[in-house]
Amino acid sequence: MSELLRLEELSCGYQEVPVFRDLSLSVDRGQVVCLMGPNGCGKSTLINTVLGLRRSLAGRVLVDGQDSTRLSRRELARRMALVPQGHQPVFPYTVSQVVLMGRTAHLSPFGGPGKADEALCRDVLHAMGLTDKADAPYQQLSGGELQLVLLARAMVQQAPLLLLDEPTAHLDLRNELLFLEQMVRLTAGQGVGVLMATHDPNHAFYLEEMGLPVTAALMGSGGLYRWGPPGETLTPENLAWVYGVEAAILEGGPTLRRVAPRRIL
Repeated sequence: MSELLRLEELSCGYQEVPVFRDLSLSVDRGQVVCLMGPNGCGKSTLINTVLGLRRSLAGRVLVDGQDSTRLSRRELARRMALVPQGHQPVFPYTVSQVVLMGRTAHLSPFGGPGKADEALCRDVLHAMGLTDKADAPYQQLSGGELQLVLLARAMVQQAPLLLLDEPTAHLDLRNELLFLEQMVRLTAGQGVGVLMATHDPNHAFYLEEMGLPVTAALMGSGGLYRWGPPGETLTPENLAWVYGVEAAILEGGPTLRRVAPRRIL
C-alpha cells in the first residue's frame, strides 16, 4: 500500500493553546483510519488542519509525500475530498449542481463540466439512491439527505484520499449502512484511503468485518492514546479511559452494533 497522508508530530489548537500535541499517524491507499475520541479532543481540528483550513502549531502534514503547505488549493483538492459534519445551504442549487461542484478541481479555470462529468454525476447519484432527487433544490433536503449528497460530491471529486468528519451523524439506519457500503466500495474497489472522525466505535468493527484494513485511533486528552486493529484498540479498558463509560464488546457475526455502553463511570 502506498502512503497518501502522513502526520508528523502534529500539534494543533486555538490562539496558540494546543488541543492536542505530537500526534503522528498515516493513511495508506485502500486503508481506513477511524479517528475516535470524546467531544473537544480535536478530531475536527485535525481534519481542518489536514485540509489546510487551520495552521498547525507544530509538526508537518505530508500529502503524497509533499508538505501540504507547499501545495495549492487546487492541488490539494485533487488529492483529498471532504465530507463535513453538515452543511447549511445558502444558494438554491439543485442536487445535481452541488454534486457537479466536486469536479471543479479537474476543470480548466474558465471551463465548465462536460458530458463525461455529467455522466459521472448521474452514475454516483444512482449509486447513492439519489436519482429522483437530482433536480430537487438542495435547500429542501433533510439533514440525512444532505449528507448523502455531500458524499456524492466527494465521490465525483475522485480524490485518492477521503476525509470524513462524523459523516453519519444525521443518517437513519438504512442510509448509515448505505454510506458505509459506499466506503467499502471506494476503499476496496478503487483504493481510496479514508480518514474518518466518528463517535461510533462500531464503524471500525463493521468496516473491518467487510474485509477492509482498518486502524482504530483513539484520541484522549491532549493527543493520541491508542491505535491499532479495532479488536486490540477498542477494548473495554481503553474505552473506559477515553470516554469514561463502562462498555461491553459483543462477539458474533458481521453486525453494525458491537460496542454496547452500559453506564457512566
